[in-house]
Amino acid sequence: MKTGEAIVSLLNDYGVRHVFGIPGTHSIELYRALEHSPIAHVLPRHEQGAGFMADGYARLTGEPGVCFVITGPGVTNLSTAMAQAWSDSVPLLVISPINDLEVRSEDNLPSYQGRLHEIPDQSRVTAPFSAFSCVAEDQSDVEQLIHRAFNVFQSERPRPVHIHVPLSVLTADIENPWQLQPVSSIDTDLSDCVTEVIESFAAAQNPVIVAGGGCRFAAEHLTLLAERLSAPVVTSVAGRGVIPGSHPLCAGAQLASTACQELIADSDLLLSVGCELSETDCWQAVRLPEKQLWINIDPAVPFKHVSTSSQLKTLVADARILLPALCSALSEREPERAEVVQAYKRTTQVRKQHLDELQPFERKHWRVLTEVTKHLPQSAVVTSDMTQLAYTACNYLPLQQANSWFHPNGYGTLGYALPAAVGAVLSRADTPGLVIVGDAGFQYTCAELAVAVEHRLPLVVLLWNNDALQQIADDMTNAGITPNAVVQQNPDFEKLSLAMGADYKHVKGISDLGQALQDAFSLQTPILLELHQSTV
Repeated sequence: MKTGEAIVSLLNDYGVRHVFGIPGTHSIELYRALEHSPIAHVLPRHEQGAGFMADGYARLTGEPGVCFVITGPGVTNLSTAMAQAWSDSVPLLVISPINDLEVRSEDNLPSYQGRLHEIPDQSRVTAPFSAFSCVAEDQSDVEQLIHRAFNVFQSERPRPVHIHVPLSVLTADIENPWQLQPVSSIDTDLSDCVTEVIESFAAAQNPVIVAGGGCRFAAEHLTLLAERLSAPVVTSVAGRGVIPGSHPLCAGAQLASTACQELIADSDLLLSVGCELSETDCWQAVRLPEKQLWINIDPAVPFKHVSTSSQLKTLVADARILLPALCSALSEREPERAEVVQAYKRTTQVRKQHLDELQPFERKHWRVLTEVTKHLPQSAVVTSDMTQLAYTACNYLPLQQANSWFHPNGYGTLGYALPAAVGAVLSRADTPGLVIVGDAGFQYTCAELAVAVEHRLPLVVLLWNNDALQQIADDMTNAGITPNAVVQQNPDFEKLSLAMGADYKHVKGISDLGQALQDAFSLQTPILLELHQSTV
């Protein structure tokens, strides 16, 4: 057995079921064992697509998305997707070859030799957006680095990991098969943490919970905790759906809104769980109450956003473990009717104010999203790109369950939505997908529509066409700059879709959208619905 075969075998033992990647001259040894492995290989059209597919797969399943890419250009093509995953705390495992390192410079760094696909120090390319990016010096290093990666995924804030395997190591024979090792877990003795939370809430009259992406795999317990504490819940974009949008304690995901800012500022206790209040959630300094309790798996998160004068307490805990423990400790608590009425009144007021604050262009989006809400299957996963319709949807499209909305929030890259939907839907056979994408962003990764066709995935691509990079055009106008370099020559999207084997529907206007969505979701195969902004 060669090292490449041992890698595939060990990944299979860790429960990996899909690998996303494009084979190349240097990586073929990784494919020797795939032919006879239970692991399915998915062939994207570009390594960036592979990374976004792995991202969507990981967000939906909670398991690491795995990528095989070649040295050099495979790594640099994938790097944007890795940076997006790092920003949004998504576990990715990237395994790539690297040229042998026997020639080094005086400072012990690889010396450039002009080899195929060569980067003088490949590990430094991905190190800034990886939990670790390491070169395996020998076969035992490869095995131990894979074990280390799965320890990171299980016990730390999820982030990408990149393992570089020198060509001579990748092709070498190994003496003994590699074995699984016990995976570390985060501290489960949370008695002190539970006591701290309960005591804090006992003294609060109008608390608020801010829930982030760290709550996605404990959504049921987050909702139950809010009910037992009579606390309105505001979510980050990553946390959308952790409390059903129809729940009377759900105050929405509009952290930047005046209504949510006032709700949080006027509370006498803020409990932040699995959230970092990033710029892309708030777009301004959050108005925080004096008493704050921050709970996060990453101990460095809270201190970025709070003042030292606040009555601040921070606790390091994984929400997946803490929230069930809190619900258990509060199992006997029944909130008084007055508490419940007050909390419901606060969230009702916030939700009404959100709709009152809609801008004219957002009201146009709202008409579209209303039709989407009517026809979106309950089990569907929605992926969105950086486009104005999606920005409004991030705030206002109601979700009834966690892990049903994926948006490239932190890093904000274009081209995310379509390949992420491919990865998500591939991971769960009964899950249809809705892709919300703009005309410009779609062209970044539109080739991955062919992958959806290959696998006959039930994907509905809703293309919001405004014939421009409209957000940037608006930003230029608001800055006193005459918009320029923001209008592109779009292709014929119908011919493009049909050429790839997908269905196509030109949606003539808002009155046509509902039926188009209903028909599209009944197909169970990829279809592109093109809706022009001017017709809404």
